[in-house]
Amino acid sequence: QAPLKIVFSNHNNAITLRAFETSPGHHDLSALARHTFIRTLVSLANRDSQSDMLLAVQRSRDGNLPLAFTQNEFKESGSWYGYLAQHIDDQDFYVFKVLARFVQNPALHRILSDLDQLATQSTDLAEKLLKEAENLYIAGSLIDVTEQVRGWELQRLNLEADSPQFQPPQPENDEHLPAPEVWPVRYIEENRSENRFTGQMRLILQHREVRYGARSRDLSTRGLSAYSDDPDIPIAKGAKVLVSFPALKKNSGPIERLRSGFGEIPYEVVGITRGTPTLIRMKQSSDEQGTRLARILSGFIDQRRAKLPVELSHVYRSAASRLYSSHFIQSSGTIPFFVSRQKDGQKFGTKVGIVQSPSYLSQFFEVADEEHDFTVLMEALDLGSLITRAEQEGSAEASLFLYKTRIPGTQRFRIVALDPPKSRNRHLETSFVNSLGNPDFRYVKLVVARPQLPPKIELDQAVNRLQSAPKAKVEHLISEFTELAAVGDIVDVTGQYGALQPFRLLTK
Repeated sequence: QAPLKIVFSNHNNAITLRAFETSPGHHDLSALARHTFIRTLVSLANRDSQSDMLLAVQRSRDGNLPLAFTQNEFKESGSWYGYLAQHIDDQDFYVFKVLARFVQNPALHRILSDLDQLATQSTDLAEKLLKEAENLYIAGSLIDVTEQVRGWELQRLNLEADSPQFQPPQPENDEHLPAPEVWPVRYIEENRSENRFTGQMRLILQHREVRYGARSRDLSTRGLSAYSDDPDIPIAKGAKVLVSFPALKKNSGPIERLRSGFGEIPYEVVGITRGTPTLIRMKQSSDEQGTRLARILSGFIDQRRAKLPVELSHVYRSAASRLYSSHFIQSSGTIPFFVSRQKDGQKFGTKVGIVQSPSYLSQFFEVADEEHDFTVLMEALDLGSLITRAEQEGSAEASLFLYKTRIPGTQRFRIVALDPPKSRNRHLETSFVNSLGNPDFRYVKLVVARPQLPPKIELDQAVNRLQSAPKAKVEHLISEFTELAAVGDIVDVTGQYGALQPFRLLTK
């Protein structure tokens, strides 16, 4: 079983996942499946991610396979900085801050409904998932800090190209583990409302006048999943394909009508998972032809229902998605951040998520016992500009220097934003950098992206759970959701600014 599971692979993670992309829609994360990286996660979790660890990702010499190295794999800090200096301007070079915390269990009500639904159809799958939950050990994040590292003025090292002392370590000396599993944290793409039945038969998929061989995985009245042995098959989500069933035998009423009237059946691709094999998920069109075909397939399924096992991967994926996302949220070292735009378009509201096991970053914002204050974000940030950039570019970020100070004569604190020194005065600049070692100083980055709306079925499920709440509050919650303009995280990147100081010592 893979020791690493990659979650939260939604549209807003596309930039992070791009570092591991080998072809459109296909990612290779095996560079993380090494004992060295696992030991790094354990070390970070032991310190609740209060120590900084960076991960660099580059391409192999053939320009395709991602390679990943943590800074502690370099024997000397000078070699690490030299390696960064040589590659930081490469197009496919990324630097991530690694966060890791020991897993905190979520409230049971977050996952029980999905587990109950799974258990009613397969107790074995439900027990398997619960066993996986018991084995969860560490939850972590990769935070893109490439831009922050580019601000380190690494060119001052004046390195020669391909200087041998700055070559990365050799990962082949480290035992590789099974490749990480990827669990999308979202409801299934199909939002299926009907059972699918497993069964393999030969298929032909036709797309843009080209025919591709495939085999079915499961079939329903209006849906079909197929396997292709080609990981690079040129079919994408949203593509229109024609499906033929050449292996179906004659002399069956429904099948005869299927063969004679629907030799090439129109489907739309609703999801594709590339690999060996590649899984292609499809749904029928809702036009008159699709409706007639649905009736025929319904008869075909009814004749064989007793022999066709129900395909349960969608129920399992839904329960696993909720399970892993709930554990991750409860254990996250970042702070979720939501920005809403009011109806006039000129005013903005913010909401911040605090869990029962807060990270050291959320503790920084604690101004009194169990009371947090994030108003500095509203005061110091141009939220309108930040949202506009996120809407135009898909994501945006902003950085703040924050200082926590006690309010005279009270036991309360307040948090203020500071401007970094603009002066070239080296003493002043060094003093400012050194002050970041004080826990009352934090350098934080806000990363926001356009909100990805969940499917209507999931929204309806969430609203249905609020039946006992006052109607006015439910309507207010729905209104707030529709006004959501951006979502993101508050991330502590103090070390990525403070790292300038050891870098300066290196260049003396």
